[in-house]
Amino acid sequence: MTVQLPPDLMKLVEAQLASGRFSSTEEVLHAALLQLGQDDPDLDRVDEERLREAIAEGEASGEPVAVDFEKLRARLKAGLSWRN
Repeated sequence: MTVQLPPDLMKLVEAQLASGRFSSTEEVLHAALLQLGQDDPDLDRVDEERLREAIAEGEASGEPVAVDFEKLRARLKAGLSWRN
């Protein structure tokens, strides 16, 4: 992907690189996008909605079942279904 930054943002990226905090432009942009995701209340709301949906789905799926993870791993390695 190619990104064209305006001069003021490019200066900010260059300043971050000069500070030694980041070793590449990609690292600066990665950190900036992560911060944007953390600061966006709409993203938090979407994650909360997904979590609530997953909880509701789990609760509606029935009673919990004990799982023997060693047997499960062996079945999967053997190419069998994870279900009995």
